[in-house]
Amino acid sequence: MKTLKQEEVYLANYETYLDVLENLPGFIEEVYNEKRVHSGIDYLTPSELEEKIKSDPSTASRFVLEL
Repeated sequence: MKTLKQEEVYLANYETYLDVLENLPGFIEEVYNEKRVHSGIDYLTPSELEEKIKSDPSTASRFVLEL
């Protein structure tokens, strides 16, 4: 998959800001967090990473961003 903009915004062809507010959160929860794997978190979905950290909190240190 590509970016959020390519996957949802361009394909959904939102016409108004209200369309975005009503539909984008559902896409983020249903697709982006549940189905889309992310290379920056070892090809896990955000939901999988969250569960992994809950079961073994020591794994969280591997995913801390340094600014």
